[in-house]
Amino acid sequence: MNLEYLVVGIAKGNEEDFKEFFDATNKGAFAFALVLTGDRLTAREAAAESYRRVVSEAKNFDTSMSARVWHLELVRNLCLNGLADGEIARQASSKRRENLSILLSAAMFGTSEDRGKIITARLGADLSKYDAARLLWYNAASCAGEYKRGLKEAAGIAGYKGDDAKTAGELEQALREDFASAVPDYFELAKGAKETMFAKINGTMLVSGESEAALPGESREARQERLAGETVASSKRKVIITVCVIAAILAVAAVSLSIFFAIHSRTVLEEPDDNTYEIEEPQYKTVASCLIADGKIFYSDYSDNDALYVRDIAEGTARKLSDAVPRDFSTVSGGLCYFRDASKGELCSLNIKTFEIESLGVKGALPCVSGGDIFYSSKAGVSKLSGGTITDIFVDNTGGVFCFDMAVIGDTVVFSSPSSGLFRLTPTETGEYYCDNSMSGSQINYFDVSGKYIVFDDGIGDLYILDMDTGRLLPRIKADLMTGAFCVYGETVYFYGKTDADGKGIYSITISDAAAEMAPAFLFSNNNKYDVSDIYVCEDVFLLYYSNGAKNDNAYNELVLRKGDGKEETVFKK
Repeated sequence: MNLEYLVVGIAKGNEEDFKEFFDATNKGAFAFALVLTGDRLTAREAAAESYRRVVSEAKNFDTSMSARVWHLELVRNLCLNGLADGEIARQASSKRRENLSILLSAAMFGTSEDRGKIITARLGADLSKYDAARLLWYNAASCAGEYKRGLKEAAGIAGYKGDDAKTAGELEQALREDFASAVPDYFELAKGAKETMFAKINGTMLVSGESEAALPGESREARQERLAGETVASSKRKVIITVCVIAAILAVAAVSLSIFFAIHSRTVLEEPDDNTYEIEEPQYKTVASCLIADGKIFYSDYSDNDALYVRDIAEGTARKLSDAVPRDFSTVSGGLCYFRDASKGELCSLNIKTFEIESLGVKGALPCVSGGDIFYSSKAGVSKLSGGTITDIFVDNTGGVFCFDMAVIGDTVVFSSPSSGLFRLTPTETGEYYCDNSMSGSQINYFDVSGKYIVFDDGIGDLYILDMDTGRLLPRIKADLMTGAFCVYGETVYFYGKTDADGKGIYSITISDAAAEMAPAFLFSNNNKYDVSDIYVCEDVFLLYYSNGAKNDNAYNELVLRKGDGKEETVFKK
């Protein structure tokens, strides 16, 4: 049975495919909803609603994804977002858990940290350790370790000691049987006309974390006021950055090493005094290592060991500047741009007029320029280079890797992590910085900036815009993101996606039109080439990276320059 094809059938209205999909997944959906909400009746409603969302969202499903994980992501989002609703929180607070064996209750609700969720994802929902890690924002190795520790812990709670001790295999089999026996029949609720209590809850993306759950019976307005007060109080305690958000960074450190979330390949640092490495995308190798400035393209040429090249747009001539391997180009300031030389892990400056290249003598990544200062991701955390002096403005005492992308907006530094959203570093009157989580609960890897707006993809094909002033999301952009290829130029978002009307190609939409829920404009197709894996736009010039997604000798990568007249030139091909 291929669950992915069943979802395709569901999108076409096939009732038999829906029933087959339900029969194959309802045990896992209920079990996962139960471990998240802690209450059988609430879990039943959430699981039933998830199948209604399968029907409504099936048309947007990408068959290259795991249908089981996609479905459980809907369950997860419904449960965690639903717990922010006071009425749902009130019902969940009853914690009715009848029909659970002692062992199952211990495994789901008696174990430490996230072990109950991991056990439920693995044995209740039949996920592999890799899919469980993806669903729960864990590194696969960490997820496997917590799973083993959770089984041992649950066995101890249930009293399996001495002569009664069970092997790991026996525990797994017993728990699988217990999960199966605990699931109620809720097919009619999933297919019925009566709305569930989760009918108005967002299931396509996560907007509320577990720590933001409503108090039982608390109205949405009261919850928002309470959380706002907690945020203010929390911010006042975060002036000294070296001790803030350690718990959040621990979580981010665990997930950032996983490649499964990355739509864009981004830079991370591991012991940058010694080496650096790249997290590669699941599908593509290209990383938008390019910059358009002064009528020229500065780029990493994959056909020549990723060396730094410059190409004159008008003349079409190109030449090699250095054996340096450029990554993470910054914007231009004072005639200079900055990049990371991936061959050495060092930050470098590039004069866009004279082409002079200088090493800054520091290890780092993701350089951003503001007022003559250079902010970058460092071994310490986030550092600032000013007048030759390095200041660590955000220290990660765990040694974890967490910066997937970074930008300077005004005097604020913003960086992203895939599990915890966006973090914001804001200077205080004393010149120190405090950190707050400006958007939590959403998967954010690569992002781009336009004024007060941050544009990001959620890792499952949807593109969103966040208003940093209000902390609110604009409506989802109405087109399927194909490969995570998008960029922002001025107030316009450009991306590689598809719609039913125009198919696959390059689309654009202004931020104001996106706020008004307008449809994006179709610009041009990919001319039957391979998929566009990254895009860079400046004025009327497009840089398009094409790739076949392979990572071996059969890999195909091409950088194409497309001018305003529609003519295309190959910059390099490999």
